[in-house]
Amino acid sequence: MSGVSGAEWRVRKSGRLPGFDYSTPGAYFVTLSTAKRRSLFGQVVDGTVRANWRGRLVESAWLNLPRRFPDVTLDAYMMMPDHVHGVVFLQCPGRDHGVGAGLARPAGGASDAPTESANDGATLGQVIGAFKSLTTVQINRLRDTPGALVWQRGYYDRVIRDERELDAVRAYIANNPLKAWTDHAE
Repeated sequence: MSGVSGAEWRVRKSGRLPGFDYSTPGAYFVTLSTAKRRSLFGQVVDGTVRANWRGRLVESAWLNLPRRFPDVTLDAYMMMPDHVHGVVFLQCPGRDHGVGAGLARPAGGASDAPTESANDGATLGQVIGAFKSLTTVQINRLRDTPGALVWQRGYYDRVIRDERELDAVRAYIANNPLKAWTDHAE
């Protein structure tokens, strides 16, 4: 077929857990990367992230997500020069849910997932989409680059199933700048 590039024929695989309801209350580990993994948000110096104006804008937008989405609680996060890691808790209004967003239901079968099926609030995708949209508009307005890509399409997520996994994710996030700095120094 003429006029169609090879990139248009690629099929993009979803990173989402098949059949999982991403409005289910619980904890989620997310990673969002900049377009082409450009270092837009600052640099890592001596194992510490030093944010530039774009990084401070991104961090502020991240921390303000619970204002826009009252059923969202943020936990550990780290803004790196070319990506952001964070733990997002979705909660069912009026109920406290810790980790363990439930197990994905096997196709056609029962599971040990919580009986309430969904959060009446936002889905994880809506929260991340709003964050990416807001930060893209703000960054492009301030650097006078309307329409420029800031983020890669999509994002990585992992359903956090228990306290042990949450502790491991928190440690990974906290150690990310030191790891990036030592990896770069080698």
